[in-house]
Amino acid sequence: MIMTLAEIADATGGTLHDVPDPQARVTGRSAADSRHVAPGGMFVAVAGTRVDGHDFAAQAIAAGAACVLASHPVGVPAVVTDDVVAALGRLAQHALTRTGAQIIALTGSSGKTSTKDLLAQVLAGHGETVATPGSFNTEIGLPLTVLGAAPSTRYLILEMGASSSAATEMRPSRSSGMVTTSAIVSRQGSSLEWCSNGPMNTTGRSAGGIASVSR
Repeated sequence: MIMTLAEIADATGGTLHDVPDPQARVTGRSAADSRHVAPGGMFVAVAGTRVDGHDFAAQAIAAGAACVLASHPVGVPAVVTDDVVAALGRLAQHALTRTGAQIIALTGSSGKTSTKDLLAQVLAGHGETVATPGSFNTEIGLPLTVLGAAPSTRYLILEMGASSSAATEMRPSRSSGMVTTSAIVSRQGSSLEWCSNGPMNTTGRSAGGIASVSR
């Protein structure tokens, strides 16, 4: 997704720091690993238990990142917000409102990644396809996948962790959903109840969207 820094700040509820031009744009791939940020991308500075991404903010900018999503000023162009992970989810939700891609969301207790990979192979023959890499279906990986879609993307395939808060909060339009296996629903009643209350919430599907539940 191509966005200005001002738009990112507005979507996340953050503020701009050390930004000379609020209309500068993020145009490349964003990442939570400073080594993987593409030129023009956004570095998401997540503070982990062992490593704090904020320590690598300058390195990411030197490598070509357009800005950093951070929880405090880092001395380089940044959108500063109270909670980086939550802000990343809000930004992805904003991106979903802008995309023209058909969104296919998958979740379940097993079989998600293989099903996603098969779908991606098939759909790639019909149009530009972006899919969750590997099993990167976390509250960080899912939003980053969404942000990886371009205006030319026709299909956006999202693998959602069964308990991902990011998946629960996202409500894409133009979407269909699939539950691969539903062993996890024993905690939440039937498969249909789980679809209504969990990550595959039916209010997140568009009119004409499809919900598929394996039994």
